[in-house]
Amino acid sequence: MEFDEEFDMTTVDASTTLEVFDSGFSKKYKAEKIEKKIKIKTSSWKEGFYYVILNYKGQNYYKKIKVE
Repeated sequence: MEFDEEFDMTTVDASTTLEVFDSGFSKKYKAEKIEKKIKIKTSSWKEGFYYVILNYKGQNYYKKIKVE
């Protein structure tokens, strides 16, 4: 997943967090103090769309992804 259009992942720092919500807005994943790259194991997740929220210095960036 890339946020290239809106966010440069090379600028993340210890304050950066990432959350993933399912289509019912239940939190599926949360990472704090993320690095420049992050892998999320989704094999146990149902197929469908998920919403990723990256928070960097108080600014939220959103991305909709599909898990198949």
